[in-house]
Amino acid sequence: MLKEWFDKFTSGLVYLMSLLGMGISKMTYEHWYFTGSLVIGVLALILNYWHKREMQRIATEKGVTVSETE
Repeated sequence: MLKEWFDKFTSGLVYLMSLLGMGISKMTYEHWYFTGSLVIGVLALILNYWHKREMQRIATEKGVTVSETE
């Protein structure tokens, strides 16, 4: 049973990798530019969220109240 599950998992993974490779090989410069911009934007959003949380944590540790509604 474990071998069957492992075979299904690996075959699905290989299929997805093949599909990804086929998609990447057909990308034009415009697609690469869009994808790169999208990745950079998402990374910036994640970094901004992380930074905000860290600043709030540090402010709480030092006893500073941060009000972002005003």
